[in-house]
Amino acid sequence: MTAIAKSPITGASRQGALTRYFGARATQFEMCVYTLMDNFCPDYAGGYWDFYSLDNGGFFMSVAMDHRLRIINSMNGFDDRMSPEAASIGVNLIAINRLQWSEDLTQTSAAHLSGLFDKLRDYAFQRDEAALIARFID
Repeated sequence: MTAIAKSPITGASRQGALTRYFGARATQFEMCVYTLMDNFCPDYAGGYWDFYSLDNGGFFMSVAMDHRLRIINSMNGFDDRMSPEAASIGVNLIAINRLQWSEDLTQTSAAHLSGLFDKLRDYAFQRDEAALIARFID
């Protein structure tokens, strides 16, 4: 399997990035990511998020922090420290999953979100912290 590469989305490209990937659900996705990080990470108090595209067609937002974060998922008993990027990837995966369960989702939208989830999961599982991400989102 070829390694999946990430590329930062900056400047003017950043403006419409969420809409390009999530369409009408862009704001819903963004707010879900922020809320989930707030719920899972006692160290998180808002902040800047970097945007990344994946060369397999995926996307994720990553909180711009420079220290390992304590992540607590009381729904599955997970409590560990993760890099900001790994924690953010986990939060993005959970947010995409939540969007997939929206009642008013069309089959086309559901398939699109499923594809975004799979692409990000594929990237997550090639990382050094793959096992932590898997335990976090399990």
